[in-house]
Amino acid sequence: MIKQTMLPFKLKMSKEDITARSGLALYAEFLRAIGLKQMVQRHMPAPGSNRGYCAWQFIEHLMLMLYGGGRHLEDVRKIAQDKALRRVIGLRRMPSCSTLGDWLRRMAEVGLRVLNSINALMVRQMLRRDQRPAYTLWVDSTLIEAEQAVWHYNSRAQMENYIKELKSGFGMEQMPSGDFKANGLWFALGVMVYNTSILQKLYLLPEGWHHKTIHTLRWALIEIPGKLISHGRSLILKLATTEEKFQTYLKMRHCCLGFT
Repeated sequence: MIKQTMLPFKLKMSKEDITARSGLALYAEFLRAIGLKQMVQRHMPAPGSNRGYCAWQFIEHLMLMLYGGGRHLEDVRKIAQDKALRRVIGLRRMPSCSTLGDWLRRMAEVGLRVLNSINALMVRQMLRRDQRPAYTLWVDSTLIEAEQAVWHYNSRAQMENYIKELKSGFGMEQMPSGDFKANGLWFALGVMVYNTSILQKLYLLPEGWHHKTIHTLRWALIEIPGKLISHGRSLILKLATTEEKFQTYLKMRHCCLGFT
C-alpha cells in the first residue's frame, strides 16, 4: 500500500456547530454585563433607517475581532463565519467589511468624541467597584537640570510594555485606511478593547492571570474549542478543555452576574 500522508489520519468536513474561540463568548458576556452596550446605545447616534445597523452592532463586531486577534477589517469575516459563536452571542445580523469601513469614515468625528467619553465613563464605573479603599499616585519631585539628567534603561518603567501590548497585542500597528479621522476612531476602539481586557482580568480572573498578555490569554483561555448543542430552548456550549480551565470559565460567568 502506497503511503499518501505522513501521519495516519484522514480529514473530513463537519457541519456541526463547533467554534474554536469559545472564550470570545465570555468576553461578549462581560461587555454586556458592565453595561457597555447600553452606554453605546445611549450616547452614539441612531441609524438613519429602521433597516440600518445600530452603532453597537458595528462596535461589538470590531471589538470581538480585535480581542480575538484580528488585525485588519477583513478579519471580521472570521467572526461572521463562526456560526456557533454567533448563535451563542446572538449575532444575527453582521455588517460586511466594506460597510464597517464606511461606518468608520462616516462616524469618525462624532464617534471618536463619544467613544472617548464612554471609555472614561466605563473606567470610572469599574473603579468604583474596586474594593481597595484608596489609590496612591507617586510623583517624583526631584529637580534635575536638563544638562545633568542621566537616562537609565528602565526609566519609563512598564509604560513601554503597555504601549507594546496595545500596538502588537490588539492590532494597532497599522491603520485600516488613509482617512485620519477614521483611523482615530479605529484606534479609540483598540483602546477600549485594551481597557476592557484589563478589566476582565482584574474582575473575573484569579490573580495569577492579571499580568498575562493578550497573546497568552488567547492561547490559554480564548482559543478553546466548543461544541454548541440545542436542548429544548437552551443552548449548551460543551468545552474541550481541562477541569481547571472549565472551573475558571464557570467562575468568570458567575462574576459577570455581579455586575447586573
